[in-house]
Amino acid sequence: MLLACFFSPAAYAETSRGFIGPFEYQLPGNLSKPINVVVQYGYIDREHKQWNGVGNKIGAANVDVNVGLTKYVHAWNLESNPDVGIGWEVIAPLLSVQDKTARTTSSGLADPVAGGFVWYKPTKDSTIGTDFLFQVPVGSNTVGGGDRWRIIQSVFGTVKSDNLNYTADIVWDWPGKSTGTRTTAAKTWSTHHRVGYSVTALLLPYIGVDYERQEAKNGQPTSYEAVGNLGLVLTFPAGYTFAMHYGRGFRGENRAQTNSINARFVYAW
Repeated sequence: MLLACFFSPAAYAETSRGFIGPFEYQLPGNLSKPINVVVQYGYIDREHKQWNGVGNKIGAANVDVNVGLTKYVHAWNLESNPDVGIGWEVIAPLLSVQDKTARTTSSGLADPVAGGFVWYKPTKDSTIGTDFLFQVPVGSNTVGGGDRWRIIQSVFGTVKSDNLNYTADIVWDWPGKSTGTRTTAAKTWSTHHRVGYSVTALLLPYIGVDYERQEAKNGQPTSYEAVGNLGLVLTFPAGYTFAMHYGRGFRGENRAQTNSINARFVYAW
């Protein structure tokens, strides 16, 4: 179950998949029929500080970024090899930006994402896979949509051993040419890691580290940020899970500092 790089790191602090939780890529094997999953992600990033060119935090505009991502996934295992799976997904992002310093607000549907993914289960408690997604420029221009195509690819994995679990990915973001300026934005790569421990069948606290780097291009310098995360997953009967974590940037250059609350609700059938 994959998420995409929706918004430019130079504009908004959150790393491309900073909202994921443990077991994000724990995909099934040996399915008797296809599965359907609906995921609702949301995060609030309060950006009041930024990293300068030498890695020091300095004051910035008082901006709140609110994002909601609604995702539908359909997936199945191959009959010839039930440890291999294929799926597709569509993601609709809603974005609101409140600049309290400038006293402006913009909101709307950002560019949607669609694509496919494949996975393999080396063991019943581990998964490796990759995705290939397209971001389609049909969103509202009030939130930066409708300007360029984008390709997002990742490799991902997860493993569980007794009560301990580890989830990780590497994501590459290749933006297309702007229809307005005819320029191509800088490429970005990021990686996200989550380690969780099941205290009970209901409770799973977790920690995480994210890192994102954008190349220098069009007169803009290289930028990066490292983010630490602390959160909790609640698992309920009948296929429901809820996760929440706090993320804060602890090192970076030339971008806003992450200061976010992230939530995820999952229902599978």
